[in-house]
Amino acid sequence: LPEQKDVAFYANVYDLAGNWTGAGAWDLGIDRTPPVTGLDDLQDQQASSAVPLKWTGSDNLSGVDHFDLQWQIGSGSWEKVSPEPAGASSDLWFIGIPGVNYGFRIRGVDQADNAEAYPASAETRTNIPSAAALCSSPDTWDKGRNDNSASAAVSIVLNSPSRSHNFCNPLVGDRNNDEDWIKFSVQAGHTYNLRAVPSAEMTAVILDLYGSDGAAPIITAEPTGFGRPTQVQWTADQDGIVYLRARHQDGRVIGNAVAYLLGVREMISLFLPLIDS
Repeated sequence: LPEQKDVAFYANVYDLAGNWTGAGAWDLGIDRTPPVTGLDDLQDQQASSAVPLKWTGSDNLSGVDHFDLQWQIGSGSWEKVSPEPAGASSDLWFIGIPGVNYGFRIRGVDQADNAEAYPASAETRTNIPSAAALCSSPDTWDKGRNDNSASAAVSIVLNSPSRSHNFCNPLVGDRNNDEDWIKFSVQAGHTYNLRAVPSAEMTAVILDLYGSDGAAPIITAEPTGFGRPTQVQWTADQDGIVYLRARHQDGRVIGNAVAYLLGVREMISLFLPLIDS
């Protein structure tokens, strides 16, 4: 039979007394052709340790089930990205090691288990600069104060313009797991908007709010993915100073470009008159 879809089989089964029953199998297909895929070209140099991989994939009949994505360092052996990207996906962030040159290749596997052959060599290559080069310009607070703890939190004034931060930890050589701490005064019963807005697509900020001791957690907010803002509204149940920690969703993502705007505003309630005619 040739390749096709929407095939069905039905069988009637009889015994010697003439009794019979039937059974059917529906929505079958015959697919012998593997998917066709392609990786988009990467820039020669990355601005962070996060590499944006994007690809296309199609299948003639049954549809793509998943992709097998592989990476290599230099001309070394191939390693598989895990978990494997689903068939409906077309991109992911690969978090690499600074100072390393990476190659990537991809193949598709369809729902009939036909697997495309891997390309013989890397489809695209890129270089991640060293940690020192990626983080040559840490933000003002990391460079001058190392604001990586509650004890070093920077005081801010409510409703002041949002300040730009980036993720470059000055306390460790690999610059990983940077944290930016701020503190501000609140009043019980007042509502505050805490917001982090990425300045680059590889930035994703988790916001953790702590009480007056800088240790007791109050609330945490996460973005829905890289490049998406993080926002939470909180009505204070206390008077005094509270602490806000900002950290990347993946602490291995570093770079001058991994930046965001951080701000805190007090919400003001507006009561409008109602006219009933």
